[in-house]
Amino acid sequence: MKATRSGKNRNYSGNKASAGLGKTVFFVCMLAVFVFFSHAGPLGAHESDSHDATITAGEVDVTSEESVKAFLLHVKAHWDEIPTGGVTPLISFKNNLSVDGDWRNGTMYTMRLGEGGALVHHPYYPLAQNGILDNDQTSVQDLIAAAEADTQGGCIPYTLDGVDRWSCAAKIEHPVYRGQTPPVEEILVVGLHHDFEDVSFANIRCPYYVPEISAIKVVDNDTMKAFVTEFADYYVTQVNRIGNVTQLRNCWRVLPWKYGAIYLFAMTDGGYVAFNGNTPSLEDGSLNVVDVNNEDVGEKIINAVEDLASGEGTFVEYYWDDPVTPDDDEEEGCMRQGKNCAPGTSFKRSYIERREITSGNVSYTLIFGSGIYPETEAADDGGCAVSRAGNKTQSTIFSLFLIVSILFSAALWKNRSKEKKTMRKKERSGRNVLAGLFISALALLVFFSGASPAKAHEGSHDDSVTAGEVTIADQEKMMDFVLHAKAHWDAIEDPNENLSFQKNLTVEGGDWKNDTIYLITIDERGRVFTHAHDPLAQNGNLYDLEDADREKVVQKLISAAGMENCVEYSDAEQNQRWGCAVKFDHPIWNRELILIGGLHHNLDDVNFDDIQCPYFSEVRNEEPYFFQGTSANEVVDSDTLKQFVEQFVRHFSEQVGEVGQTHAQLARVRNCWRILPWKYENIYMFIMTENQLVFFNGNTPALENGTLDVRDDNGCDVGDEAVRIVNNQPRQCKDLGMLPEDSEGFIEYLWDDPTDDKPAVIEQGRAPGDVPKLSYVKKVSFQNFLHGENLIIGSGFHPEISDDAGCTITGANSTTRSTLLNLLLIISVLFTAAFRKNRSSSLG
Repeated sequence: MKATRSGKNRNYSGNKASAGLGKTVFFVCMLAVFVFFSHAGPLGAHESDSHDATITAGEVDVTSEESVKAFLLHVKAHWDEIPTGGVTPLISFKNNLSVDGDWRNGTMYTMRLGEGGALVHHPYYPLAQNGILDNDQTSVQDLIAAAEADTQGGCIPYTLDGVDRWSCAAKIEHPVYRGQTPPVEEILVVGLHHDFEDVSFANIRCPYYVPEISAIKVVDNDTMKAFVTEFADYYVTQVNRIGNVTQLRNCWRVLPWKYGAIYLFAMTDGGYVAFNGNTPSLEDGSLNVVDVNNEDVGEKIINAVEDLASGEGTFVEYYWDDPVTPDDDEEEGCMRQGKNCAPGTSFKRSYIERREITSGNVSYTLIFGSGIYPETEAADDGGCAVSRAGNKTQSTIFSLFLIVSILFSAALWKNRSKEKKTMRKKERSGRNVLAGLFISALALLVFFSGASPAKAHEGSHDDSVTAGEVTIADQEKMMDFVLHAKAHWDAIEDPNENLSFQKNLTVEGGDWKNDTIYLITIDERGRVFTHAHDPLAQNGNLYDLEDADREKVVQKLISAAGMENCVEYSDAEQNQRWGCAVKFDHPIWNRELILIGGLHHNLDDVNFDDIQCPYFSEVRNEEPYFFQGTSANEVVDSDTLKQFVEQFVRHFSEQVGEVGQTHAQLARVRNCWRILPWKYENIYMFIMTENQLVFFNGNTPALENGTLDVRDDNGCDVGDEAVRIVNNQPRQCKDLGMLPEDSEGFIEYLWDDPTDDKPAVIEQGRAPGDVPKLSYVKKVSFQNFLHGENLIIGSGFHPEISDDAGCTITGANSTTRSTLLNLLLIISVLFTAAFRKNRSSSLG
């Protein structure tokens, strides 16, 4: 019975398995048919009467102008049929353009160019998006001209690898922004192929913005949530400001929005990827991918926010690729449940937030997100270093160590002999006398050397009214004061003299600045070039500045400048004042600017929204992400410092050489170098001329346009030493023991640490601090920049102070320095107690 029943069961099981297999085969076949027909529409040519040209990429003869143009018109016809405001249809079609099929075959594909020829979409090189084809590729400019000359498109011949080919281009309107006025226009290009190395990213400009939470600060759920919410707010602001934000995507692949494994992503509620800060190749495709836990990541994210209102968010967990974890990538072609695999196997927790976005007449939904990889968080290694984050246990241990050392030192002091004390007392007395004489002499030197720079030229012009002679209500003298400054600028021929004069404008109590009487230079769009009262206002915009009566005072001054006239206005304290303006040709920047005197305002009145920062990044071996190199927050030793400076030199060289930025244009972006990736805590860049005039200081704008002819407390002439180092001349400054084994290009001196509790002291001829600093400097020059003047570009850091036990204290944490101050007080008390006790013993 058992055997018979078992046989029946086996037969039943076999039939069941056979039936199941048949159903599976039928399902797979039907699925294949469904996939085939569901994709036939978007990938295939339209067969309706909407347009005649139905040639596909594989049918194009690259040597035939007629064939290439027919393909262009076919793509354009499909593009024009995308409904206005159709975000999902747009992304779907863009995705199809990137897939080998009717729209892409070998080197025949479709690119889109935006403003200035920037690559908006590149199916062959996804990482080329937002870049621009090198200026040597004259075919690109010729294509743009051909497209603009003929509404049906134009073509040009070119040669690639010895083959004569044709490329064609036509103007199109972006469907999402087709309804706004004016519509966003782009250039559709087919048939043009090139090498990836022909793409440059140096022309990219990113809006100046300093987030409260940058990518390097995302460490847990709270910071991750704040990071995503701030970016979503920022995204909406940019959409309202400029509309089409696709040209900003590369800006979000680097600091402050990406660092290491932390990056942002955005997707539509239809499951398409609008942006991925780490992997551009995922963009425009579907996020319906399955992770190692057999969950569809796209569906999980969409379902999580489905019932949330705009601005609300939640956390989701799934498995994904961790950019900083090697060997967690899934194999190419991996499939699960008939879908592509998620790109990695690392556990990830993300915060996602739903936003309803309106741009003109178009409304759509985006889901923003970012995540952390909890399993990859570094564990505490129990080391002895006191980190920037302030390890309390380590700090306590180190403090106890110092106290023990103090007590030991006090005991030793107690046993000192009277003879040694007497000898030291005499030596101290002598040193005090010498120190007093030195300080007095130095004070006289500073007084007399500081008196001349603020003086006006004598005899070069008649109008010599100075700031101290002007009152806010005296229109005539205010105009004479402005004309006096204009006459000085008109007489300048040398860039060094210009920098020196601009520095003199900032000296309080001098000829050019007296309380609220000072000078500002702007252009006709209100952008600030120099601001004598508040250097931080440089690069900002005053165009919309209103006085207390809500009058657009700067706009009135811009209008008055052409007639060398004045404007009466009411300041924040309701005082009636006169502001006067004249136009002048800047002698070094080679452009017309507006010089204003008498205008006074608060720093909060300055708008920084229109600052466009030069982008810096590179693609390494065409990896799926951008590499920013060593950023300021990663500078920890001489090697990383050198890498950091050399990267900035390359960035600066690109802007001057490749992009052709002038002195005036780079002066406008100086604030961009005061934030990540070029500044973090006490790490920042500086630029000076070989004549020791400061063009840029990333931490202290007040030093700009002044001289670096300053001496530290050891008597080191810092600027002079930097000039010697870049010219391979012998060192003259004191050896502080910080130079690396390969010391070429490195300089050590005392300087201010902006992260400690001690404020910088800006005095002429004196270094602004007394903390040991190691800098790396490099000399560069450009024929068309500052008349070929040699520039010295550098940065530095304050090396850790080590003790014999190997414990370290960084110089970048104010809390640590406060602790050290307390310990110093303890030392002082113990020292005093020991000294008094020994003194009592000697008297007894």
